Amino acid sequence: MENISHAVIGSAIVGLLPPGTHPAVAWGIVVGAEIPDIDIVIRFWRGQLGYLRNHRGPTHGLAVMPVWAAAITLVLGLFWRNAPLAQVFVWTLLGVLSHLLFDFTNDYGTQGLWPFSRRWIAMDLVPLSDVYLLAIIGVGWLLSAFMPAHRQLIFVGVWLVLAAEVGLRFVLRRRAARLVQERFNLPGDEGEAAPSGPGWRNEGLGIHPTLFSLNAWRYVVRAPGEYLVGMVWLRDGRVSEPHRARNNWDKVVQASLQSEIVTAFAGWVRQPRVTVERKAEKYLVRWSEMRYEGGGFSPFTAYAWLDESLKVLDEGLGKQRPEGMDREMLRRRLHQEMGRRER
Repeated sequence: MENISHAVIGSAIVGLLPPGTHPAVAWGIVVGAEIPDIDIVIRFWRGQLGYLRNHRGPTHGLAVMPVWAAAITLVLGLFWRNAPLAQVFVWTLLGVLSHLLFDFTNDYGTQGLWPFSRRWIAMDLVPLSDVYLLAIIGVGWLLSAFMPAHRQLIFVGVWLVLAAEVGLRFVLRRRAARLVQERFNLPGDEGEAAPSGPGWRNEGLGIHPTLFSLNAWRYVVRAPGEYLVGMVWLRDGRVSEPHRARNNWDKVVQASLQSEIVTAFAGWVRQPRVTVERKAEKYLVRWSEMRYEGGGFSPFTAYAWLDESLKVLDEGLGKQRPEGMDREMLRRRLHQEMGRRER
């Protein structure tokens, strides 16, 4: 989940604290609920490649959770010398664990079993930002503002409703999967369409939540040589006609794997779409993740520019504009040519 949601979840744990609890405990919970995402700093000193390879990896490992709780407790103990450190540690550990557990429920996933396993785990129940979760916790704090004496009881109710929401999503996702299986007559494994990342299971069918609706779910079917992508609406029992995404594993696509960023992205992606465009004697190979695709756009994308000899000219993450990249590559080539002339 994104960081705002983790902070809000931490605040819901704070709501369970009895009156008079030392403020260090509340701070420990909120900081603990955020701390596994400290790996975002990797982007600043190891670049996009380091971030892609390490995000939601070691810092999210189950074995690391007590280490985070202990470190936060020690730091808070420096600010509050009278803080009950044992109590701070226990509640902070609960905050840290909330981060891991809610990352398990969403469709981005996490390597939560690190260092025992590098396998990614994603239950595909909750989107990266769950508006229902935020609303439920928001209502809890609103009620607490009017009935502060009953805050603990209110947040016990909040957590029961949150558990019910996750349970409901589990049931709805199973129903969506049945509808898609019936629509496409899927008995089981549908064959290879593309290589999956080393941490992911090789899926025949993926059912993924949408941002605002419990009724609408996105499906991705892995069929021989292609993916079938569409929507399923539970209320009507309706499955949309699929958009077919064929991945042609030709020499241009294979050559794009010379890019370290593309290779790392290909190792992370579960359901890849790969497209090749020819632009002024160059190839633009774009890898995207269909779990989050909408209207032909996916926010998770890697690209590589290749010349006619299939040498990588440029690489990166994000949906770059081809015309902008053309200008950048012309600038680089000009500098290279000027360097040759100087020599």
